[in-house]
Amino acid sequence: MALYANLPLKPQTQIRLLSFATPDADGPIELRLWAGQAIDDVSKNLHDFLQAVRKRPDCNKSRFWIDAICIDQTTSGPTGEKSQQVQIMAKIYMEARNVIVWLGQEDNDKRPVMKLMEPSMINQFDIKNASESKGFPTMDDWRSLARFFCRRYFKRAWAIQEIVCAKQEGLYALCASQRISWEHIRDASRHITRSAWGHMFQSPGSTEIEGGVLPHHGGPANLADIINGNMMDSEDLFTYSPIRSREYDCSSPKDKIYSLLGLRHLNDPALGFAINVDYDQEDCDIYTETAMQILDLREDLLLLYYAEGEEYRKIKNLPSWVPDWSVEAVVGLGIVYYERYWAADKERRDILIHKRDGTPHAATLELGTWRLDTISKAGEAKQDVYRGKPCAAWLAIVGSLPRIYEPYGKREETKNVFWRTLVTNTDRNGSDVGPPDQNVENAFAHWISRICRGTPHPERENIQRGLDLLREWGTPLPHGKIDTGEVNRFASIFRHTNCLRLFRTEGGLLGLGTTSLREGDQVCIVPGSRVPLIFRPATIKPVESGSSSHICESLQDKLSHVPPGYDRAWHLVGACYLHGVMRGEAARRFKAENQQLEKFLVI
Repeated sequence: MALYANLPLKPQTQIRLLSFATPDADGPIELRLWAGQAIDDVSKNLHDFLQAVRKRPDCNKSRFWIDAICIDQTTSGPTGEKSQQVQIMAKIYMEARNVIVWLGQEDNDKRPVMKLMEPSMINQFDIKNASESKGFPTMDDWRSLARFFCRRYFKRAWAIQEIVCAKQEGLYALCASQRISWEHIRDASRHITRSAWGHMFQSPGSTEIEGGVLPHHGGPANLADIINGNMMDSEDLFTYSPIRSREYDCSSPKDKIYSLLGLRHLNDPALGFAINVDYDQEDCDIYTETAMQILDLREDLLLLYYAEGEEYRKIKNLPSWVPDWSVEAVVGLGIVYYERYWAADKERRDILIHKRDGTPHAATLELGTWRLDTISKAGEAKQDVYRGKPCAAWLAIVGSLPRIYEPYGKREETKNVFWRTLVTNTDRNGSDVGPPDQNVENAFAHWISRICRGTPHPERENIQRGLDLLREWGTPLPHGKIDTGEVNRFASIFRHTNCLRLFRTEGGLLGLGTTSLREGDQVCIVPGSRVPLIFRPATIKPVESGSSSHICESLQDKLSHVPPGYDRAWHLVGACYLHGVMRGEAARRFKAENQQLEKFLVI
């Protein structure tokens, strides 16, 4: 094999590219080529690939371009080789003859994994017949597949651009000497994600994977959605990809953005870069510049739905309205593209970005809003209930509401509003759960009975009181045996997005929002936003030096370019689902009453 380092690639040059991950524990290994001359230190994983490919007749005489070797990784500034090459990485992968995904060395799981991923196999088995099987595939065989998707490659951020940009007919994987069709990996990913297997793969007790590590089985299916043209617009590709890539790993927070830049130019190669690649720039400035560009490119405010409050922030000095894409938690409401909702009744956005030259992270947002209500009670987080925490606060919230829920004239039974809110009224296909849906209600009844069974004292009495109220209101709670199939059916919808918390408002609305929300937060209808947004008054936040951070109650000593008249700033806490107002009901009332928009300055 030969290493090819000349760029740009010429059309007649038959180059193969490597897509691989470098495990954290890898130590450097000296690489020797050309009569034993040492040219570089490489990771063990890369060294394993080079050794494996030498033994393959279909590869050992090929030319390879491997970024870890062909790019000087030590340069960092905007004029350095690394920064320059990042800007053309998408083009390099688009022009390559083959992209080979290296998954690492094989292990004892190889045989069952290869067999399960055969198209004739993967779609034939559900959890029930696998658990009863005495032959192939057994539950242990499925656990082998779960461990396969724990390979670090499936969580690698740079893999997104590399897989999406590759010629799909020239894309395949190698696991040691075994060649695997990427199409088979993708189809296995899709089947697991869309079936009850997804629930099993997300349960450490079921997969029995050491350390409770969860497989990243949904990644290849998500990439297929991009490739199949579900997001053909270049701006959409770049907007949604940071959202989809939250769970992916990279060595630098900057690469959560840089690894995706090429996607914006996938459908328009002539489109110039508005974000400069500079590894010396502060993370907070890169993220803020990216957020401002997305807001400039789009008419909606989708970006703001993923700024999820202080629980999902690691990067210092980041404005509250800028998502921290470096946090791996899957945030947001889990509503694909949010296109089913128009809480602001399709009113055009009223937004102004106040920029500060030389300090991007000091930028502020001026938003026109209608204040709707105040959060009065907050319940357990979905992720805590999923892990076994009692849901006493949920049942107390539901019990504090009347039996009939009719905030804007539409009458519904609160017992149904409860489960619809827990799943943002969304079924497994991403559509509304149609009214009425007794099948989903029945699945919910078995599910909540299961999670409440065996609740320890002192919550037991409160839990039982809440269940008795649901039964009195007509929820078909089982008196005897709980149906595991029904439990799994509701769980497959419920688990879709877990970083959310149930709440009610002073006005009696039931909602679901970020786990960062608190009692006293303001829920607002914001023109340009498909869903309500939650805000909190900004407060003085002391720092170690004894001074105050940029988060403060008064703006008198702050940015001189902010228009006069502001005596308060706000933090964006996140988006929410608020049952009964998602189709513009509240917005239409505000307009009918000629209620003027209130300007919020968001920092």
